Amino acid sequence: AYSYYIEVSVDNINWTKVIDYRPYLCRSWQKLYFPPIVATYIRVVGTYNTVNKVFHLVSMEVFYMQKQFALIGDIHVPIENMA
Repeated sequence: AYSYYIEVSVDNINWTKVIDYRPYLCRSWQKLYFPPIVATYIRVVGTYNTVNKVFHLVSMEVFYMQKQFALIGDIHVPIENMA
């Protein structure tokens, strides 16, 4: 399982955190949602791995969606189950 956060930037200098899953143990494929924001750069920062000291990111796709999601704490939650 992994913990991580995701940040976005327009200039590769100033970064805005859009996902913070440091408190969670995540695994497998995930669909993540965050509010629309203008960005040129996206970085995924691995903060924890239960097996070793390496963070593995197999694939990443980013899409823009106009659909609104419920907010529970700081997590945007889709209507359907994504697990």
